[in-house]
Amino acid sequence: MKLPLILGGLSLLSTSGFNTTPNSKSSQPSRNGIFNNNLIEKIHTVQEQPQPKSKRSDAGLMKSASTSLLNGKLIKEAPNFLLCKWIRLPLMASAISVLGVEAYTRLPSNAVSDPIYMPANTSHLVLILHGTGCKDEPTLAEIENRFRHYFECQSDTAVINYQWSPYSDNPLRAEAHGKRLGKQIGKDLSNNYDKLESIHIISHSAGAFLQNPISKELREKKGAFFHIESTYIDSMLINGGWLNLDHGKIHYGKYANFSSNFFTHNTPVPGCNRPINHAFNLDVTDAYNSEPNFSYYRGPESHFYPLTFYLNHLDASDMEPKIRSHENFPLGDIVIYDPYQNSDKNSVG
Repeated sequence: MKLPLILGGLSLLSTSGFNTTPNSKSSQPSRNGIFNNNLIEKIHTVQEQPQPKSKRSDAGLMKSASTSLLNGKLIKEAPNFLLCKWIRLPLMASAISVLGVEAYTRLPSNAVSDPIYMPANTSHLVLILHGTGCKDEPTLAEIENRFRHYFECQSDTAVINYQWSPYSDNPLRAEAHGKRLGKQIGKDLSNNYDKLESIHIISHSAGAFLQNPISKELREKKGAFFHIESTYIDSMLINGGWLNLDHGKIHYGKYANFSSNFFTHNTPVPGCNRPINHAFNLDVTDAYNSEPNFSYYRGPESHFYPLTFYLNHLDASDMEPKIRSHENFPLGDIVIYDPYQNSDKNSVG
């Protein structure tokens, strides 16, 4: 079922903080911004539908197997057929390979994080985390510059584009390294910056592996009043090798006061094409499909497009700390961005 919604805008000029009437339009919406009326004017919430169960019974399946045709002969004994050497050996080899990869991804990490350097009076931190093989990602650098320009007159705010390469470069080891580094960064921030009151963590792809460990340390050390915002951009949701594709979907964002997730559901990168339960989800696949000339210098375009989308719609209402709320943008909601309904609002003005 598709239900049209109208989200209340988040304006920095508002003296009341949040719009508590999300079903009404703002009288003077700002031209741009991700979390306001202009970007998401007409949306459809999407609920994941359970897959229908097969109507074929086990008996029917066995009957089908028992009458399989091989070289013109009916195979009447399915168990013996399935145990044939030419099937058994490849299956065993595949299983060993999968288990080997899984074990390799879970080996202990020896990663050591670089210290965070920022003024001792920093009260708000914007921390940007790149993905595998993307330490020089130009779009993330532009996002960093946009935040720096916005906060340039606020001496108590720091913006850091954190480089965790070479630990990020091996996709099979990025999770183990990322979790260890994230815990170290969280402890560093908790122990050395007493005046820190809030953090906005922005990650792309495998950078998401660091988010929860950082947030958990800060939440445990700084307490409930510490404000955490998590922005996930086409994030890697896999835990371990390939046996748990839903880890990030279930656990990401659970320590944050506000979390959002920008993704394309048609990206070929495994584990990066799904919504997150503890986040407000914006599916930008239709926006990507509406730009056939979009190209990227490396990697699958649909995996990097959400970064460009985020940058192109980023404005003051998305950068000001502590003003976004799940009261207006509910946890678990999946919103499909319609580029045609918002065709005149797709650039920063």
